[in-house]
Amino acid sequence: MIEQNSIEDLKMLKSKLRKVLCVCLLLAVTGSAAGSAPKKHYEPTVDNRGGWSYVKDAGFKFVDTLVGNLIDRVSKNGLFLLNVGPKADGTIPEEAKKCLLGIGEWLELNGEAIYDTTAWVAYGEGPTKLEKGVSFSERKQKCPYTSKDIRFTVKGNVLYAICLGWPEHEVVIRSVIENKNCILYESEIKSIRMLGVDKELQWKMTDESLVIQPPQERPCKYAYVFKIVR
Repeated sequence: MIEQNSIEDLKMLKSKLRKVLCVCLLLAVTGSAAGSAPKKHYEPTVDNRGGWSYVKDAGFKFVDTLVGNLIDRVSKNGLFLLNVGPKADGTIPEEAKKCLLGIGEWLELNGEAIYDTTAWVAYGEGPTKLEKGVSFSERKQKCPYTSKDIRFTVKGNVLYAICLGWPEHEVVIRSVIENKNCILYESEIKSIRMLGVDKELQWKMTDESLVIQPPQERPCKYAYVFKIVR
C-alpha cells in the first residue's frame, strides 16, 4: 500500500513538472510568427555541457545568456527550445530552477516584447555576429552581447527595440534610417518608453539614426526593452 505522504509528494512533483513543461513549451513556440514558418531554430540546454539529461557536477549557463539567446531567436522568427534535464528521481536541479525562474522574471516585466509579436523587417543590429552559414553552436561559439546589440520585434503599432546590454550612454539605432525597407520617420513616433520605467524618454531623429536617452536606473537585470509607439 502506498502511504498518503508518498501520494502527496507525487502530486506535488507532478504539479511542479507541469509548470516547468509549460515554461519550456512557451519558449519553444515563442518567435513563430503567425502564418509563417520559422526560419531558424536554437536548442540549448541550461547546463554548460550540452547534456540532454542530468549531468552530475555540470555547471549552468548565466540567465542573461539564455535571455539574450531567446530574444535573438524571436527577432529572427525562430524557435527556442530549452532543455532541462531532471535527475533520476524526477527532481529538477536547483541551478536549473534558477535559470527557469530567471527567464520567467525577465518575461514577467518584458513579456509584451516577446509574446504575440512577430519579427520585424530587420532582425537587429550590432557588433556581435554569428558565423555565416551555420547554426548557433554552444560549444564552438560564445555570444557576449553588448549594449550595441539591438534586436527588434513588432506588435501592432509598437516597435520593440531590445538592448542586450545596459546602455551607459545614449542608444543609437541605425536600422530605422539605413535600411530602406524599414525606414522610421520622426512624424510616426508618438512616444518612447523603457518597459518597467514609468516615464517617457527623450529622443531625437538625425540623418543617420534614432537616438534615445536611456533612464538612469535599470528596471531589470538584463536585456532592456524600448517601446516605440507609432
